[in-house]
Amino acid sequence: PSKELSNREDTLIKLQQQLEKLEALLQDKDDADARAILLGLNQNSTRHSRSKIVRFSEHEVEVDNLNSTQMLQLQQRIVDDQDQNLDRLSESLGRQREIGLMLGDELDTQIDILEDTEHLVDRADRHLGIARKQLTKIAERTKGCGSWLIILALVVVLVIVIKM
Repeated sequence: PSKELSNREDTLIKLQQQLEKLEALLQDKDDADARAILLGLNQNSTRHSRSKIVRFSEHEVEVDNLNSTQMLQLQQRIVDDQDQNLDRLSESLGRQREIGLMLGDELDTQIDILEDTEHLVDRADRHLGIARKQLTKIAERTKGCGSWLIILALVVVLVIVIKM
C-alpha cells in the first residue's frame, strides 16, 4: 500500500510539473512554437541540460519547477523511503545476528562432541596398549615353553591311547 501511494505521489508531482510547463508554454508562445516545444522539436533549447533532476525511488524528478510545498513533499517522501530502507536493513542485520548466535551455539556443541570423542579415543588407545603389552608377555612366555607343552600334551594323549 505505501509503495503504491509513493508511486501515485511521484506521478502526481510529475503531472503538476508538466501542467506548469504547459501553462508556461501556452502563455508565452504562439501555437506553432508551443507545438514544437511539446513535441521536442526545439533544437535551441538548453533548458533540460541546466535543469536539476533528482533520482528518487526508481524515478527521476525534475526539481527546478517545484514549489515549496512540492519540494517539502518530495523531501518527506525521500526521508520516508530512507526510513523504510533502514528498517529493512535493521531487520536483516537482526536476522543475521540471530543466525550468527545459532551458528556459535552449534559450534560450541560440535566442539563438546569432538572433545568427548577425543577422550573416548584416548581411553580406547590406552586399553589397546595395555592389551598389546599383555599379549606380548604371553607370547614371550609360551615361546620357550610352547614346545614342552606340546610334548606334554602328546604324552598325555599317548597314555590315554595305551590304556584303552
